[in-house]
Amino acid sequence: MIVNQKKRLENVSVLLTGGAGHLGKSFAYEIAKNGGFVYLTDLDSSKLESVILNINKAFPNSCDGSIMDINSENSISRCLRLIKEKEITINTLINNAYPFNESYGTDIENISLDDFNENISMHVGGYFSVTRNFLNSFSNNEPLSVLNIASIYGVTSPDFEIYDGEKFTMPLEYGIAKSSIIYLTKYFSAYYKNTSLRFNSISPGGILRDHSENFTSKYKSKCLEKGLLNEDDIIGSMIFLISPESKYIKGQNIVIDDGFTL
Repeated sequence: MIVNQKKRLENVSVLLTGGAGHLGKSFAYEIAKNGGFVYLTDLDSSKLESVILNINKAFPNSCDGSIMDINSENSISRCLRLIKEKEITINTLINNAYPFNESYGTDIENISLDDFNENISMHVGGYFSVTRNFLNSFSNNEPLSVLNIASIYGVTSPDFEIYDGEKFTMPLEYGIAKSSIIYLTKYFSAYYKNTSLRFNSISPGGILRDHSENFTSKYKSKCLEKGLLNEDDIIGSMIFLISPESKYIKGQNIVIDDGFTL
């Protein structure tokens, strides 16, 4: 019988953006469950408060958070100052937020250049800004780890046949942003050579939401077993990449897609 088994994320304190979303909530719960502390940020204050409350009910004093807009340097700075004022030490960043404007998803024939540029900038620029400010604020806490949430559409082009008959498609800006985030991960990793800073990304496949049976079936036909994933299918890789177990994994993009990109 194993007594007092060490949890995988003891001494890991995470700043998690997009903490009130589907994936963010799952990440936060599992971080706390594995012995870590998680500081959540989001733009939706009511949802954020609800997530923090629920996690602390299950794992007391394991979660805190505040509003942060990843596209505002002032908002990022205020959030990081608040963390320090609360005497919270952060050693891990998960860039998980998913910002976009009202035009997002418009067909390429109709999207304006301004909207196209803004959607890419919101995503890539937001991740860049949070990462740079995080490193500047907690540079004395080495080793630090940054995990970026990318996508399979950052490594492969879409098969538009699976979107036939659907009311949505795979936006061009999404693929460009996610491929840029993978490059951002590798660039930061190479730039900080000879340090204990770590930068990695994970690229999930499609995650099941309210998809039609037609889309679900066509998507599964491109995979090897399950098809569309659940949040739980992403958790293991996230835990591993922010834990001490992956100390020397640097600059890598881990694809979790049930073989979709083969």
